Parts: sequence; structure tokens; C-alpha cells
Amino acid sequence: MKISWIANDGYGRFGLNAQPGEYDGVPLIDSLLFDGTPRIISNDRMSAAAALAFGEFISGELELPKDITPEMAGAIQDFVLPRKVFPGPISFSARGLPDGDTRLLLNSGLEHAKLQPNNEWGAPREVLLDLRSSATWAGQIASVDTISLASNSVLFGASYADNDVRRIHASIAVALIFAESLKAQTIVLHKKYAAYEDHVDSLIQFLAPCGMGIELR
Repeated sequence: MKISWIANDGYGRFGLNAQPGEYDGVPLIDSLLFDGTPRIISNDRMSAAAALAFGEFISGELELPKDITPEMAGAIQDFVLPRKVFPGPISFSARGLPDGDTRLLLNSGLEHAKLQPNNEWGAPREVLLDLRSSATWAGQIASVDTISLASNSVLFGASYADNDVRRIHASIAVALIFAESLKAQTIVLHKKYAAYEDHVDSLIQFLAPCGMGIELR
């Protein structure tokens, strides 16, 4: 599968596009889109976002938009088991992890009770990423502690239960893409996803090489 970065589709939308290869499955939706662009994103986080959005369809060669570390390549291979995947290009040049201590709260559009940022004096900053379905919303708007962003991420993962974290892998991918611009190293998810603890643990292990943590609240 070949993953490409969509810098602007002509309608003000950005995202990731998947082009299946000979051994891949065919995604029902081949582009993860959102109405905004991050200021900065590391290669590993962009590639991890691609694996989150399209991982269940990937098999064989995986051509990513930018080179990744060997650690991230190994994490992608483990994440999509039992399918064999060969991600690349791989760079062996030393690079640091993104910094910051912001906590990025994620509302995917599937939570009945939304998370709310709690910015107390002396505590790490919290920012809410409130994803809205691009079927009914467009654009983005930001306040001091909230970003509302239109995306088609809610359309991904529809075969999973609403309290299964795999249902929101594409939404987590969007959060991951914007995390570095917000100096975030933790994505906070709704506590309902604790029902599928094994999948949450797998997600935590997968994102560790790109310096991103996952918490439930």
C-alpha cells in the first residue's frame, strides 16, 4: 500500500490517502480528511497515523510519505500482526522525540458524555480536540482550550462496537497528526474504551516509539 499526504485537496481539506497494492485489502474509504493542517508533524507520527487509519487493510509493502525510524517500523509490524508488513523508507539517522507536556483530550463524535479540559494553575495544559462529522460540518474553529474540526474520521471503523477503541483509530490518527503542533505527548480518551482493555494496551505499545501516550478518563 502507498500512503500519500494530501496537502490540500482543493476544498481546504488535508489528510492521508491510501492506494492499495497487490496484496492489500481495499479500504471502504481511501482518504482520511480533516479541514485544517498541522503546523508541524514528525515523520513517525504521520506514519503511525496512517497505520491507525488503514492498518486493517495493509499487507506486504507499505510505502509511507516520509522516512521513519527502525523503532517505528517495528511498531507498525507488531501492530498489524498476524499480517506481514514491510514499512519504509527507513532512516537510521538519529532524531529526537517531539517535546511538550500538553494533554490532548479527544472527542471522536461517538461519546455520549464529552470530555472537558480542566486547566488548573500549575497543572499541565489541556486542549480538547472536538471532531465533527464532515457530513454536516465544515472548517475549524478554535478557542483558548478547544479546537472543533470537521473530519470524516467517524466513518472509519464502523464494523467495531462503539466502546471498542478500534472504532476510533482514525480519530486517534487525526489527534496524533495535530498533537505535535499543540505540544501534546498524551492523548486522553473516554473511559468507556476500557471495556476493550487489550486493544487499549496494544495502542499504548504502538504509539510509544513516537513519544505519544494514551490515557482514559
